Amino acid sequence: IPHYIELYQKWSAPVVRENKQVVIAYASCYGYTKMLAEKIAEGIRHAGIDNLKVLDLETTDLEEAGKQLQQADGFLLGSPTLVADALPPVWQMLTYINPIIQKGRFAGAFGSYAWGGEAVPNLLHRMEKLNLKLPVEGYRVKLKPSDEQLQEAFVYGENFAKAIDRISNQASGSIKDFIGALDFVCCIQ
Repeated sequence: IPHYIELYQKWSAPVVRENKQVVIAYASCYGYTKMLAEKIAEGIRHAGIDNLKVLDLETTDLEEAGKQLQQADGFLLGSPTLVADALPPVWQMLTYINPIIQKGRFAGAFGSYAWGGEAVPNLLHRMEKLNLKLPVEGYRVKLKPSDEQLQEAFVYGENFAKAIDRISNQASGSIKDFIGALDFVCCIQ
């Protein structure tokens, strides 16, 4: 039995990386959401997360992008609003998220819009239903982002990265406590 308990501990222990991994996956019609993605990525790197992948869903294999999302500590999805919603490749990314396996992962949404801007709130709503943590509000701009809005996107990226780092550090102590308690239970059996 100790062998199986040891296997269970190994399999159920969360993967704790020294370097947090973030994925930004986006689709862009006129390049405006791409501009936001690039600035957000700069902000994330500036906050100290270098393990960052920026995926243009127009040119990236969607299955590969979905795998990247599954493995990341946090991810951001970017989409313009088209016909009052996010673009299909962006929605498809959420089909790779299992609300049990990826529960508590960090996520967020951003994008540009012309009329209603429903893509970002719709994505955030679905992320909530998938039990993802939303450490920052969504970020959206009307049409082409101004220099000021690009600076706000940079800060949005910084804040997302800082929230991941802060919340992850708080949680790592409780994970160690859980594993220690499990070791204690195994010893008294």
